[in-house]
Amino acid sequence: MMVKNLFLSTILTAAVSLSFTASAEEVVKKSMTKTTNYKKVAQKDDAYSPKQHQTPLPAQTQTKPETMVVFAEVTEQKQHRQDDSLSVKIGGKVDVQYGFISQKDFFKNPSNNENLRQYEDIGSEYMSTAGKTFANQDAMVSNGELSIQAEKKVDECQKYGLEIVTNANTSPASSGSANLASKVYIYMENPAGRFELGANDGVNSTLSFSGAKIAKATGGIDGDYSGWVPYVAVVDKTNLSLQDTYLTAPALPYSAYNQKKANKITYYTPTYNGFKAGLSYIRDATVQGTIYEALSFKGSGFKNVFEAGVSYENTFNSISLGLSLNGQIGETRPAFVNDTTTQDLKKLGSWEVGGQVSYESFTLAASYGDWDKSGTIKTPPADTPSRKANFWTAGLAYDYQDKGGMSVTYMHSERRGAFALSSYQYTSANQATFDAATQKYEALSVGAEYKLMEGLMPYAEVTSFKYKTPLADVHVNDGSVILAGVKLNF
Repeated sequence: MMVKNLFLSTILTAAVSLSFTASAEEVVKKSMTKTTNYKKVAQKDDAYSPKQHQTPLPAQTQTKPETMVVFAEVTEQKQHRQDDSLSVKIGGKVDVQYGFISQKDFFKNPSNNENLRQYEDIGSEYMSTAGKTFANQDAMVSNGELSIQAEKKVDECQKYGLEIVTNANTSPASSGSANLASKVYIYMENPAGRFELGANDGVNSTLSFSGAKIAKATGGIDGDYSGWVPYVAVVDKTNLSLQDTYLTAPALPYSAYNQKKANKITYYTPTYNGFKAGLSYIRDATVQGTIYEALSFKGSGFKNVFEAGVSYENTFNSISLGLSLNGQIGETRPAFVNDTTTQDLKKLGSWEVGGQVSYESFTLAASYGDWDKSGTIKTPPADTPSRKANFWTAGLAYDYQDKGGMSVTYMHSERRGAFALSSYQYTSANQATFDAATQKYEALSVGAEYKLMEGLMPYAEVTSFKYKTPLADVHVNDGSVILAGVKLNF
């Protein structure tokens, strides 16, 4: 009897096992059939929702390669297509900085100094308050930007996109600009080169080498220190300024002013054997942005500007070499002096040459720029000496692997015969003396930075500056600016 019962139990167990096995095989077949249908649907680019098609399977069938491969293939095809066609990148940066300026006593307290009152915009009632200092010698400041880059790839050789960089500050930008954005342009690339349309830097900014380009921290001789030096040169016992007679930016005339990001058309050639060339055209250098800016009042500036540049980069063994040559030509708007007076100025014509050599962790760079007679008075007195304006830069930088580095940069400039719009009364009354005077400027900057984490960079920078003039009745400033801060880029 026991043998009989044991025999029946064995038969029942086998039957149940066969039944479960048959059911499992049927489920697998159905699942494989449905999976194949998914693949056909995906090839038609129809909408696909996993929630509508999921069928619970026994644990042992979920490892079947047929089901896993089809799902992976659909995902890879869709993701691959999206990445190749369109990419959008949102980034930004914040720079929190503490600064201190040491300068001549004459320039420290504008509210107590009759010579500096013209710089205050808050109203004459505040200027009459004796004993008040409106200019901070030290402060904590911040500067923020947000950027959007969108690019669509047509094929391996063609793409197009846009870039927008917006100011993200609780005040106007450090340059004083209240514009919402600093860059707004579109671009197109193909085997013929790269085309840009909109408000962006021109070729003289992008295709150049100089001591300023290798500076660490805030930019050395072309860095943040200049924003801490609002008062430059003032005529004694007057409120007249000679501020715009000095060349303080290591750049050509159009690029040196805030107009450098005016609306323009730019073309870059492809790089061939290390050579690259570019050409920018600016219809009106005073127009940056919308029609509101185009129809606003124009006091002075450049128009019909062409800027061209060519650069060469190559590496020989362990030495990297870079060379550049740039130039600008264009027309100059008459300078608006007052309701009844304008001053005709000479046309724009300038050039700059630069170079850079790198060996291991060290980089040496230099440049020379000549403004010629750009922006000077068109019909000066007969006994006026020849006009001139030029500058040169030099710099040495050390890079510590990918962790940061140090730099020393220097700039020297000379300018004679420049039209001082802010001191027209002085220059018109003393034209011959003023035209014969060569205004000199020099700056020396030492900076260091260290990458604490990815995108997080503490830095420190010390810059000394000095303005010089042979005019006996003019006060000029000199001193130092100390900056320390943290930059975060993402």
